Amino acid sequence: MDASEVLDVLHLPFTPLFAWSWGNACVLDWAAQVIRLVQPFGRIDTPPDLALLVPGLPLHSDHLWCQVALSGQALFTSQGLDFVSSGERVQMPPFALAILPLPSRNQAHGVLTLHVSGPHTFDEDEQTFLLSLCGLVGQALDRAVLAQEQEDMRVALLKQSEALVENHAELRGYTQALSYNLGEPIERLWNFIKQVEKRLDGQLDPQTRRLFDLGRREAQQLADRVAELRSLSLIERQPLRLIPVNLNVLVVQVRRALEPLTQGREVRWSVERLPMVQGDPMLLWQALTELLVFLVEDTWEEPEPLIWIDAQVLDEQVILRLRDNGPGFPAEVEERLFEVLDHSVQRRTAFGRLGLSNVRRVIGRHGGRIRMETGEGKGVTFFLTLARAENPIEAMVRTVFEVHGDDPPKIGL
Repeated sequence: MDASEVLDVLHLPFTPLFAWSWGNACVLDWAAQVIRLVQPFGRIDTPPDLALLVPGLPLHSDHLWCQVALSGQALFTSQGLDFVSSGERVQMPPFALAILPLPSRNQAHGVLTLHVSGPHTFDEDEQTFLLSLCGLVGQALDRAVLAQEQEDMRVALLKQSEALVENHAELRGYTQALSYNLGEPIERLWNFIKQVEKRLDGQLDPQTRRLFDLGRREAQQLADRVAELRSLSLIERQPLRLIPVNLNVLVVQVRRALEPLTQGREVRWSVERLPMVQGDPMLLWQALTELLVFLVEDTWEEPEPLIWIDAQVLDEQVILRLRDNGPGFPAEVEERLFEVLDHSVQRRTAFGRLGLSNVRRVIGRHGGRIRMETGEGKGVTFFLTLARAENPIEAMVRTVFEVHGDDPPKIGL
C-alpha cells in the first residue's frame, strides 16, 4: 500500500462519527519544502485557506497546519476561525476544527485537518480517538514510505545492473577484438625486426645495435600487453566449474610450477594448513601462480627471501593471505596495479603474466574480493576472499550427527 492508498482509507472512520465533517490529509516533502500529496474528503465547500492546499504548495510556518506539522502538537478548537483569501480576511460560519500531525520516526509525514459544521467541542474520547488514528496512519505511512524507497532503490539498482551488463559486454567484445586485431601486426613487426637484424649482422655499429635492441624490447612489451588482453577475454568466456578445492594441494602444485623461477635461490616458504574453498581449480591455479610470482619477484634482491601463506575462516568465507619480506612498493600504486594494462611495477621474469587485473577478474567471478597492502620497506601482502567449501570428512560427520539429531562438533580441517 502506498501513501495515496493509506490516505484513501483515512476518512472512513469520520463519516459515522461526524456526519457533517470535511477536510483533507496532506503528505509533506520536507526535503523540497512543499506539499507532496493532498487527499480531500467529505463536503466540497472547504474553507478558502484549506482549498489552496495542493501538491507543490510551499511550506509556510505562518499556516496553522504547517505549525502543527513542525511542532508535532495537535490543535483542537470549538469555534470558527478567520481565514485569509486573496489578501482579505474571510469570516467562516461556525465550525469545529482539529489539525493533527501524522507522526513518523523523525518529522511528521503530514497533517490531518478535520472540520465539523456548526458548534462542536471535541471531548476527551474524540481527541484520544483522533490522536490514536493519526498515530496508526503515521505508522502506515512509515511503512509505505519505506516500501517506496526500497522499490525506488530496487529499480535504480536494476537499471544500474543492466547498464553494467551492457557496458561489460561491450568491453569484453572490444577487448577480444583489440587483442586479436593487434596480435598479428605485432607478430609481423617482431619478425621484421629479427629478419632485418639478421641480414645486417656484422654491419651494425654499437649505436645502431642498441636501437635494434630497444625496438625488440618495445615489440616484446606490446606482445605482452596483447597477451594480457587476450587472457582477459579468455577468462571472461571460460565457464566456471565450481567444486571444492583443497588449497594445500593447490599451493604445492603452484610451488612445483615455480621451481625454475626459484632455482638457485634459497626461497623459504612458510605455509600453514589451509581450508577448502569453492572454486574453479584451473582459474584459481592461474591466479595463485600470478600472485606468488609477484611475491617471488618482490624478494628478488633479498638475501633470505621468505613467503608466508596462511588463511582465516570467517563464517562461510575464507580469507587467504599471501605476503613476503621484500622491499615492497609505494603505497600509491596499490590500486593501479589491478587496472588493465597497468605496469607501474617492472616485472623481472616472464613467469605468470596473467596480470593482476585478470587475477582480480578471476576472484570476482568467484564472488570474492582481492586487495593488496604494501609500502616501501614493508613487503607486499595480498588478501583474497573466497567462499568456504565443507571438508568431505566434516560433511560426513555432520550427516551422521544430523541423522541422530545431535549437533555436530567443529572440525578444524
